[in-house]
Amino acid sequence: MDVIDRKIRDILEINDPEKRVLIFKKYLDNATMLCKETNSEMKIKEASPDGLKLIVEKIDVNLVYQKGKRYTLSKILGRYIEIECEVAGEKPGGLILFRVKKVKVSHKDRHNDRVTPLVDKVWVTNVRANGVTIDTNFITVPTFIKINFTDYEAKLRDKFDFIKIDIFKPELETRFDIVKQSGKTLYIENTQKKESYESIAEEDFINVNEEFFGEVDKLKTLYKLRGIVSEVIMPVIYVSPYNEAIPFGYVHIQSKGKLIDQDQVMDVKILTFEMIDRIRESNFILNTGKYQILDMSPTGMRIRITDPELKNNLPHISMFNCDIFFKMQSAVNVKCQIRFLGKDGEDLILGLQFIGFREGDKDKYISSYNLLKNGNKSKFRTL
Repeated sequence: MDVIDRKIRDILEINDPEKRVLIFKKYLDNATMLCKETNSEMKIKEASPDGLKLIVEKIDVNLVYQKGKRYTLSKILGRYIEIECEVAGEKPGGLILFRVKKVKVSHKDRHNDRVTPLVDKVWVTNVRANGVTIDTNFITVPTFIKINFTDYEAKLRDKFDFIKIDIFKPELETRFDIVKQSGKTLYIENTQKKESYESIAEEDFINVNEEFFGEVDKLKTLYKLRGIVSEVIMPVIYVSPYNEAIPFGYVHIQSKGKLIDQDQVMDVKILTFEMIDRIRESNFILNTGKYQILDMSPTGMRIRITDPELKNNLPHISMFNCDIFFKMQSAVNVKCQIRFLGKDGEDLILGLQFIGFREGDKDKYISSYNLLKNGNKSKFRTL
């Protein structure tokens, strides 16, 4: 499996031959391990005295292991143990001869046992996530944002002499940078009146006189030369999943005839809120596909993603919500943080940490997990 992003497991490669042999003898003698590439179990039958070869029994006799191809065996024994092997040949009775390439052991013990559920007993569905990560450093405007900007420009075009909605760019004048950094609106009702450069409410509006200390006269002259009698630069602020306010764009309005009054500014603000809601809705993903849980613990799980849309979007976000379905039970809703991203062929493999449950769902999940761990072996297998 190729790791393509995020946190890689804190793991130590064992190169000392004596330590390798000790691991095989003490921890892996006749042990059952999981083959990542085939998602099937294998039992270690014998290790060579030098720790460089293994004879392994296939649990699923129908699976074919290609000579010369590499496979990865893993097991949780307090610590995570991983063996990278290459197929040297097959023996009668479903036995495979592996050449050992690497032996890896995690530095830290795992705090929770993991369970590998059968595919038709537990699965993930209803993945809900934000799509594109919205930040203040867009180079180009994502299409869904551009569409909303264009729609709301059209709604305001007949009301003002000039209207432009766009993302913040480095080449813009200083006024725009102040709006971006402060998250406040710049509003100058009358560009030729000194009192218009004072803030009407400093919590929401920039005090232009303070920000442009000693340069207000230059601003007045600039506005006069351009024939601008009123100006509004309003930030477009997106609230991230972390409740972080991100001013990523602006609404720029100018008037060359009538003054822009406070009521008009508030109308624009209301429309801006409406536009942000539409952007948020446009950027929301709801995927109802059914996805395999490779293993799970009380605090997280590892899942396989096959859907093209999710494979494209999930590597660019840090968390999402989903439902875990235990057969014959109601769904458990959980918020997950992506701690590991890997690629297995065309599939995306996610290692997830649970960071929140819907009220009452955590107890329901732990109860179902314990059933998997301790319950009927004919229904579930444990790792």
